[in-house]
Amino acid sequence: MMAIAHAQKGTIRAKSCRPTNVATTSLVRAISPAPAPKFATNTPARNQERGVVFAIVDREETQFGIKYLVKWCDEADGFRWDDTWEYGVGLRKDGFDRACNVVDEWKMSKVSTYYRFCKLNGHCHHIRVSPKGLCAFYALGIATELVGNAGWHSMAQARQFMRECAGRGKPISPEGVTYGELRCYVKFANSRNLKQVSTKLLDKNVFGGVTGHQSTSKLCAVVLDEGVYICAAFSSLRVTHSFVIAVVHGKKFIYDDAITGVGIEQCDLSWIYGVSFVRRVDNYVP
Repeated sequence: MMAIAHAQKGTIRAKSCRPTNVATTSLVRAISPAPAPKFATNTPARNQERGVVFAIVDREETQFGIKYLVKWCDEADGFRWDDTWEYGVGLRKDGFDRACNVVDEWKMSKVSTYYRFCKLNGHCHHIRVSPKGLCAFYALGIATELVGNAGWHSMAQARQFMRECAGRGKPISPEGVTYGELRCYVKFANSRNLKQVSTKLLDKNVFGGVTGHQSTSKLCAVVLDEGVYICAAFSSLRVTHSFVIAVVHGKKFIYDDAITGVGIEQCDLSWIYGVSFVRRVDNYVP
């Protein structure tokens, strides 16, 4: 019988291993929300028709001036996403000067994508991403603790795995861990622990391949068997974040490297544009 110990709803984990302190990557919506990043605090950041500015990610020159590509997220309308081109003069006047400058810097560089430019130049907060890309390891560690296999994972062990991958000429990308790499890590950790994680359960994607503005509502509504799952979801910028879903008596609780046991209905899932997978994590039973 699996026993899941979760904190009271709304509890925040004070854990030093969180890779970045970016409010928009956290899944928690506090009762009294913390201030948003400076470039998104002005009144025009929210539009009654379009929602909230999520990011500014591209630029084009027109005969009337420079326009920037703005990504909007409307949480009130089922997490609907919209893209619009807005004039830079208006955006800068409304407080988006820094976000526009980062796009300008990217356009003057030789880096092919805005995502990669931000990763290379310390602008991770502009694309809502951890600079280390280790969230999948953190999530797997939390999941194994929840199923009573404490000690199976450690970040020291994960870093050893990453060094061995690099030594074989297949380094783990700082942009994140693929499922194939995560599965290899499970086998790596199993070989070093008596109590093992079931790869058979992990291989079954019980919910995934979902993209679009209904992804969030579908993830909230999907019926999952009682247990612990690792979920990989991504934003409209294709930035992926991994977290844990624990299902107890039909209710879903969310865990990641910043929060502990928060009910899914209390979480800010507005950043989700798609779900890559939801996979069950449990111990191997011979």
